[in-house]
Amino acid sequence: MEELTLEARNGNIDRVVDFVNEQLTFYNCSTTILKQLEMAIEEIFVNIAVYAYSPNAGNVTISCEMQE
Repeated sequence: MEELTLEARNGNIDRVVDFVNEQLTFYNCSTTILKQLEMAIEEIFVNIAVYAYSPNAGNVTISCEMQE
């Protein structure tokens, strides 16, 4: 399992998407699935960034684990 911890703010969404894409590309995930997951990841992360720590900032840890 790989993890990425960073501040939960909208400016970090690209880092989160890149991290997950790197992990899934390594395991030959299809482009179609990558795009679908990217939309879900963006929605989830933005909700965390906007609502979880408001009005302050906090950290979020993104974990990525592949299972067959």
